[in-house]
Amino acid sequence: MWNRREGAPYRLRAALKKFAEHDVDLPKPVARAVELLDRIEANPVPDPSPHTLHDAVLDGASLDQLDQLALRQLAHGRVRDAWAQARLTAAANALDAILDCRNEIHAALAEVADDCISKLERIAELGDARLDTLIREGKTDAARLVADKELTGSQLNELYQFRDVYLTPPEIDPRPHGVDCTRWREPRKVRNLHGDNVLDTLITGLKRGGQLWYPSAAEAAEAAAPIVAEHQAAGERRRQNQHGIGHVAI
Repeated sequence: MWNRREGAPYRLRAALKKFAEHDVDLPKPVARAVELLDRIEANPVPDPSPHTLHDAVLDGASLDQLDQLALRQLAHGRVRDAWAQARLTAAANALDAILDCRNEIHAALAEVADDCISKLERIAELGDARLDTLIREGKTDAARLVADKELTGSQLNELYQFRDVYLTPPEIDPRPHGVDCTRWREPRKVRNLHGDNVLDTLITGLKRGGQLWYPSAAEAAEAAAPIVAEHQAAGERRRQNQHGIGHVAI
């Protein structure tokens, strides 16, 4: 399995790309952590030339100077490893800063997500309206929605994935006991929901009466709690009924 720490710089750069795409300002703690990583990456440890000692001898270097050059070359591996580990630490710290600032970041991304959801709801209301028909009828706003629907669905899906990967702390289970309210407020309305692609699945769910939202991990867990309680209560009733039937049979 790919070490999570080893992948920290790449995961961070992917997150920063999403911030830029959605025009979200970095919270100050995140910006400071990223600046440190940038500074480290801008100053890598150069590989020593294999000819350094040879050339120094030709240039008339003293024994003390040659000793210093030799020690520097011997220490190069340790310095390079220290630089690499510092880079990983800085990237991991920046990811931790994103998680620490998750409420602020989530609020900014929620504005983008809510706009996507609003567009998808309007697309669902249009039913099977064709783009060319909408254009011919002069319904330019609706036509624009339909023309961009794939992009809208993809963008919302990416926002959900970003939240799951970067804004969900390990101590919170956003899907307790498998009850998933991370996309749909009431998942039972969209049970066994399937589609040919992400957009089709979202539109089908909306047509079923499902309500999309963009909750934080904590909000999703909170929304799932009463459903979990209902499931557990129903399970307990079944056990009691089965026990009662068995007791009567005995």
